[in-house]
Amino acid sequence: MEYYYLSNGHPVGPMTLEELDEVDIERDTLIMRVGESCWLKAYELPELKQKLASVPPPIDPEQTSRIDTKDIEPPKANTTKAESGIINLLQKLFLFKGRATRTEYWIAAFVIGPLSSLLNTLLTSDEGAGLTGLVVIIFILLIWVSLSIGARRCHDLGYNGFFQLIPFFPLVMAFKDSEKGDNKYGENPKGISKFDLS
Repeated sequence: MEYYYLSNGHPVGPMTLEELDEVDIERDTLIMRVGESCWLKAYELPELKQKLASVPPPIDPEQTSRIDTKDIEPPKANTTKAESGIINLLQKLFLFKGRATRTEYWIAAFVIGPLSSLLNTLLTSDEGAGLTGLVVIIFILLIWVSLSIGARRCHDLGYNGFFQLIPFFPLVMAFKDSEKGDNKYGENPKGISKFDLS
């Protein structure tokens, strides 16, 4: 019998039970027997019970007070999807590499759309006549940002950035969920593995 196990969201194997015994697995490590179609936690496999019996028990809470915590990162502040989308959007505003979630795409659409309308109104009005140069520069920046977020959204779906130029493809970009797991354009921005069971 041969097995696969998940390490950082990626399957490793196939390997024999003896080879698997040499790997540092925990009770909750996901393992699949070759020829079967479901992943099980290591403690659910009878053939691994002896190996898992040698795994030390969890740390006693009284002992944790003696652990040096200077190298442990503090927990990140809870942010909503919209807040994290805005932060990601601002960090990658002009980049064409990587991936962008639907949330980032929608936030960009809600910001760029009204700004473009406002700039268009300024260009066509008499009051905006003296601002033409500035408005054109801002328009160019908005087009660049729009193409950037569109390319990264295409990448998130597993497509080349030029797909955003196909008529009606922006509808796909707006509503289709991210491709699970990493793809050739980068890591999943949601942190979802291809093998995520949820």
